[in-house]
Amino acid sequence: MSIVNVHLSDLHAIVGVDTAAHVIAEPNGRPMPVRASKLFPFIHAMTVIAVRGEGHALTHVVHRLHRGTQTLTVDLIIEVLPGLGREAARGTPTELTVVGWSAAKRRMVGAQWDGGDVMRPIGTAIGPNTGWDAETAPVIDHPSKMLACAREQVRRQRLSHPGEPIGGSFWIADIRPRELTIRDYGSLEE
Repeated sequence: MSIVNVHLSDLHAIVGVDTAAHVIAEPNGRPMPVRASKLFPFIHAMTVIAVRGEGHALTHVVHRLHRGTQTLTVDLIIEVLPGLGREAARGTPTELTVVGWSAAKRRMVGAQWDGGDVMRPIGTAIGPNTGWDAETAPVIDHPSKMLACAREQVRRQRLSHPGEPIGGSFWIADIRPRELTIRDYGSLEE
């Protein structure tokens, strides 16, 4: 399981991802642990796409979006992503998350695709359910809080699913209406 955590406010969003992944080099081979990018920026659109599940789906979607004939915006990406996601994932469990500045709505927007025909809008925050409920879920409205939460997500996931790829480094995209930065906030192996 990968980590994709999001916090949204009207003028600011942060999206955090881990880097641990498994790659199968041969058709009948064993999964090999690697570090991989699970987030792609569209700088001109002040938007990022992050993946949980099959990483090749992100690569395919990004490639297809770059081959389009329209200037990309977060709103356009959210509109076309279900079709591109189905084409890319081909039945494998995949979740794609889009977050960015919507000039049309004059605020940050976000949505997730998990294999269906539509995108699910993101409220103010998302993260994988690792035993928290609405009452106990940590606040992830700052990079340091999101990093602390991700470290706990790694600890809990490793206890419940040993051997699953999770961890590595924690990268956060910090998005504002006219600024997008991506930075390594630290190791999840501590």
